[in-house]
Amino acid sequence: MNKLIVPISENLIFINGGFISSVRSLIQIPISLRFLATSTATQVASTSVLPSSSSQEEFDIASHIIQEKDLLRKSPNGGLRVLDLLDHGVLEPDAKLYSQLLNKCTQLGKIKEGKMVHNHFMNSKFKHYLVIQNTILNMYAKCDCLDDAREVFDKMPVKDMVTWTAIITGYSQNDKPEDAILLFPQMLRFNLKPNHFTFSSLLKAAGARTNEKEGEQIHAYSLKYGYDSNVYVGSALVDMYCRYERMSEAHFIFNQLVDKNENA
Repeated sequence: MNKLIVPISENLIFINGGFISSVRSLIQIPISLRFLATSTATQVASTSVLPSSSSQEEFDIASHIIQEKDLLRKSPNGGLRVLDLLDHGVLEPDAKLYSQLLNKCTQLGKIKEGKMVHNHFMNSKFKHYLVIQNTILNMYAKCDCLDDAREVFDKMPVKDMVTWTAIITGYSQNDKPEDAILLFPQMLRFNLKPNHFTFSSLLKAAGARTNEKEGEQIHAYSLKYGYDSNVYVGSALVDMYCRYERMSEAHFIFNQLVDKNENA
């Protein structure tokens, strides 16, 4: 993986054997590796944010090196090193960096670190970016922090289909089917079109409940929006009707599926 080095003594950037003097030349470099070559780097290097190198795992004493594995590395003050670098002006602020950090927290289930990134993001100039807000919501939902996910959801001034699907899926996958289903009519009132992920989660939630009418209504909506032949929706329908012990419907839907995945 590319390593980007900011020398302490020079306002130049050294990468893969050559110096680059313009920050614009770094556009193609991964966001997590993008530094500003300014005098600020010298100041930060002498602080506790970047410790001297006592092992290969630490930053070099004469340069700053960051890789993907360093994204969630802790700083001496208990925070995240990358966020400290942002605060001190060494790392270039970018919305994609927040996305990288949040996705890494989600993948590793690092909810404590995720909350640090969330708080930092809310104090940044990017705090109104819907895509990042959805990423935060998705992180909480996937990490089984549904109260936090709902708080984020309720505070979002703008919600798109990704927003609604993320919270519905979070409830459905974490054994709160009633909450998932209650959101569906609310979503429809905003004239948002459900996608196959939305329907798959709703059908999973319906199958976990005893009210078969709910499942039938969601099935009807999936037909209305043209997802009846979608393999993910079809698999969820088969599973739902099996849970209802209505095997004839389950077999009929199964036989109608052109493509069948392992779940079906």
